[in-house]
Amino acid sequence: DITDPSNMGPSKFLWEFSHPDMGKTIGQPAIVALPNGRFAVVVTSGYRTTQQSSARVWFLDAANGSVIKRFDISTTGDLGAPLLADTNGDQIADKLYVGDTTGKLWRADISDAVPGNWVTPTLMFTATDGTNPQPITAPLSSTFNEKGQHMVLFGTGSYMFIGDNEVPNSPQIQSFYAIIDSGETVTRSNLLAQEILSERTVGNFQGRSLSNNAISNQKGWYLDLAWKSGRGGPGARGERVVSKATLRSDRVTFTTLTPSADPCAS
Repeated sequence: DITDPSNMGPSKFLWEFSHPDMGKTIGQPAIVALPNGRFAVVVTSGYRTTQQSSARVWFLDAANGSVIKRFDISTTGDLGAPLLADTNGDQIADKLYVGDTTGKLWRADISDAVPGNWVTPTLMFTATDGTNPQPITAPLSSTFNEKGQHMVLFGTGSYMFIGDNEVPNSPQIQSFYAIIDSGETVTRSNLLAQEILSERTVGNFQGRSLSNNAISNQKGWYLDLAWKSGRGGPGARGERVVSKATLRSDRVTFTTLTPSADPCAS
C-alpha cells in the first residue's frame, strides 16, 4: 500500500502468492475487473523445469491474494502470460486467452458473474509449421477487425531455454498469426497465408516485400518468418517472435529475433 509514501514499512506489504505447481513466472500478470465485481491478478504456472500433464491459471483477489478461481489445463506445455479481453466494451474482462510451449492457444469464457460457473479453457488453435508444433512464448495481443470480430495475434518461437541461442543447420520455420475468435477450434488450413516474396539490403537497411492476399471467409491469417526457397530465398534462418506485438489503428507491428553464433552481434 503506497497511499502514504512517508509511512512505509513491513505492515504495508499486502500479500504474496506461491504454489508448488508454479514455475518461473516470466510473463507479466494481468490485472482486470471481473464480472463478480472484484479486481483480479491473473497469473499462470509459468515455465517449469520438468514436464507435467497439466498447467494452471490462477485468478487472485487483488485486495488480499486469495484464490477466486483456478483453471487446470490439460497440456504438457508451459504457459506464458495470460491475455484478458473485454469483448463487449463494458470495461470488464469476459475472455481469457493463454498460449503454451507446445503451440496451443487456449480460450475460456469468464463472462458469468459466478466464477464457479466458468468452464475450463478449451483449445482454440495449435500453431504448427504444417507438421511440428511452434512454441508460443511471446505475450498475446488482441483487437477487433473491420467486421467487429475479435482477433488474437501472436508470433511463435522461443529464446529462453538452453539451446535457443543456437540456430541448427535446419531450423524450424516460425510464424506470426492473427486468428478470429468465432468460438470454434481453428486450424492452420482455415487461415489465409501471407508470404515473404523477396528481401533486399540497401546500404545498412534491410527490406522485405510481402504478399497482400485478400482475406475472404478465412478465420484469420498467418505469415511464415522465412523467405522460402520456392521464392528464391535461403529458407528458414532461425527467425522468431518472443515479444508482444503493438496494435495501432489498422496496423500490427512486431519485432523478430534471429540468434547469432557471435555473442557480440546484435
